[in-house]
Amino acid sequence: GLELGGQSKLVWKLSQSASAQSGAIAEETDSRKQLLHAASVTWSKTEENTTTFVRLSANDARFLDGQRETFELINLQATRSLDLGRYSSWAGNLTIQSVRQMVEDSEVNRNFDRGFVTTASADLTYAHQRAFGIPRLRFFSQLKINRDETLQLLGGPQEREEKSWENRLDYSIGRLESRLVLRFWEIEGQRRTLLMWR
Repeated sequence: GLELGGQSKLVWKLSQSASAQSGAIAEETDSRKQLLHAASVTWSKTEENTTTFVRLSANDARFLDGQRETFELINLQATRSLDLGRYSSWAGNLTIQSVRQMVEDSEVNRNFDRGFVTTASADLTYAHQRAFGIPRLRFFSQLKINRDETLQLLGGPQEREEKSWENRLDYSIGRLESRLVLRFWEIEGQRRTLLMWR
């Protein structure tokens, strides 16, 4: 790792490993040899009331005998949080992940490669532990956006939420807990609303 000054830090990791599996898990399964590579770079910074974290990682796994397979994964994650005072805070997260799987089987002349498939999600959250100055009354609001190419490739119904905004008030006295929720979300372009008190 490397200290960059000003509470900032840069850490990187590289690894390589090889494994061989003798025998078979099942009668139809041959022995496999696998080669793994992994790399990551992480930058973080901590200030008086702000924390920032960014990590980029990549993984590559290859089966070297029998049915040749390659699995590649690239992941980017960024997080930032901000304390606004004793009771309130903001937090933001962004995650982007790309996955590629390739299969080559010369015995049956089969090749499979859809290229990189990307998923992404982002959310912004606000929390207040003493809403309207009332003790034990907590407010939570989160805006979230999702994007998933995997569902598009499968061609089936996309039941994953594309967008959502949830607002919640929680109040507790002893063992009595009360919750009020107002939620908006969107699936396949259809907007839905939920208002619930429990």
